[in-house]
Amino acid sequence: MNVKRSLLLLLFVSAVLHADTLYFSYQRLSGPILSGALEGTLQPDNNSFFVTALGSLEYAGAPATAMGYVDSVDAYTGFVGSAPAAVTLDGSFFDFIACDNSTCGGSGFIFAKGNAFAAFIGNPDYNASPDFGDQNGTVLEPFNSEGWTAILAPEPGPLELLLVSAVFLLAYFGLKRRIKVL
Repeated sequence: MNVKRSLLLLLFVSAVLHADTLYFSYQRLSGPILSGALEGTLQPDNNSFFVTALGSLEYAGAPATAMGYVDSVDAYTGFVGSAPAAVTLDGSFFDFIACDNSTCGGSGFIFAKGNAFAAFIGNPDYNASPDFGDQNGTVLEPFNSEGWTAILAPEPGPLELLLVSAVFLLAYFGLKRRIKVL
């Protein structure tokens, strides 16, 4: 029974620890590049990526404002009730807004392509506050499909998984032994 519990615990912990990272780069039509890391989950089609958080960002070669709020543009604007923030590795679909806070009144940017918001405004879109746009104000420009690149971070190999498993098992048995002594 204890071995079964240990294995179940190990499977649960490894599933919880698994999160995908998508490294992206987007070159605006006017030249500056926005790049960074998206945290989330790669979907079974191996192209769609549901975004749950943003890692570090750079814009025009310099560190950019941290974005603590991520959502679907369609959900944020009310076009749909709820939807995950999503991008595709091949650049065919974007429904993603990132802001420094949930009101999106300060810094932030939008990627919209193939979603209800893009259909409403009539074209794929990159929209940004001045710190992700131009010095003289916000930017609203068509999405540059050729400017998008995305690379999924490699999965941990068997050796890494074995080491993580060993650490968890040692910790489990160590705690179990301590509890018996008390």
